[in-house]
Amino acid sequence: MVLADLEFAQSPTAKEFDLIHSYSGQKKSLFQYLDLMEKSGKIQQILLWYSEPEKIMKDLKEICIKIKAAGGIIEDLEQSKILIMKRRGFYDLPKGKLDDNEKYKQAAIRECQEETGLQQLTLKEGLLTTYHIYRDRDHKRCLKKTKWFHLIGSAQETLIPQTTEDITELFWTYPEDVSALKPIYKSVLECFEQFSRLKLNS
Repeated sequence: MVLADLEFAQSPTAKEFDLIHSYSGQKKSLFQYLDLMEKSGKIQQILLWYSEPEKIMKDLKEICIKIKAAGGIIEDLEQSKILIMKRRGFYDLPKGKLDDNEKYKQAAIRECQEETGLQQLTLKEGLLTTYHIYRDRDHKRCLKKTKWFHLIGSAQETLIPQTTEDITELFWTYPEDVSALKPIYKSVLECFEQFSRLKLNS
């Protein structure tokens, strides 16, 4: 689900969405859109617009359990490659929930270390923040806020996938080859788009 204002909803970019609706301002109405995305095989991308998109996000936070997470793109500068993992059948990036009293940057380094086995990591810069709605084990809806970072690592270190997190594969690849990997999460592609923009401007 993408939250936007009327101007974006009327732009050519909006045509790529399966459904475009105006938000009524009643937070209970959000359940129908969430149910639709969960149960419909045809509706995958919904654009919900309102004069103040921030209100939609505020209402989503009130009806979902809020989860904080951090992760990142690990780059080997010598080979100009980045690290990709495969988790539960999807190509993904290392990430995970924040521990109590933990900062996003601390969590990004820790999670990347735990999930890949790489210990010599340096956090370089922030990339972007994404939001994801899912059901937890108790079938409750959660809104996960993930802050993504650019980290520097080395392909000389031994990769050790964290199998307890269902990670089955780790490998280095060139950034331009990521778009060919399928299936892959939209948020991961957004991270690589931002990563590529920053590299071009550096």
